[in-house]
Amino acid sequence: MKKKYLIYIFICLFGFIYGFMTHRNHIFPFKIIKKTQNFIKPSFSITEYELAKKEKYKSWNKPNQNYKEVIIKKYYPGLNIFLDRHYFNHFNEDRLKDLYLVQVQRHYTKNIELIITGEITVYRSLCYRNDNQKYEDWKKEDFKLLIIGEGCIAEEVRSKKFQKGKVTLKSGGPMSSDPIFILQSNSSDLIKLD
Repeated sequence: MKKKYLIYIFICLFGFIYGFMTHRNHIFPFKIIKKTQNFIKPSFSITEYELAKKEKYKSWNKPNQNYKEVIIKKYYPGLNIFLDRHYFNHFNEDRLKDLYLVQVQRHYTKNIELIITGEITVYRSLCYRNDNQKYEDWKKEDFKLLIIGEGCIAEEVRSKKFQKGKVTLKSGGPMSSDPIFILQSNSSDLIKLD
């Protein structure tokens, strides 16, 4: 009797592991099951109404001119750090007074190009899960921030001064982009996105 239960447990465990592996790695019989499933019940179909609207408004899928991947805003307490998340800073708000925030998406991977007309100081709040080697030559600040995300908490702050000209900043990663704050030496200096 005990041997019979062990065999059932082994078969169930094997079936579970095999099912997990076929789904994850798309190996036999996953593709056959998917094709059969789509044949019986298609996963997505466009109605005549939707098709007519898409034909009438051909620009429905063109990039929106109002959309911006990167935005520079004057920082204020409670401001969302990322464009696509509701994360904000919880600690040392007074240290961010007079700074500008460069808002990007949480998992932004492109470089950020800035054109500056005077000296600026860039502050980055770092998460220990990211690859932070690119900040080894940056100055470690004597204060911390607290930006709590789902998989990353940004605390340590590093800074670096940049002179007039074009500045390229890495977005961070691989877990999350690193928040970017900017201090202008002179309030009349201009910061533009390239």
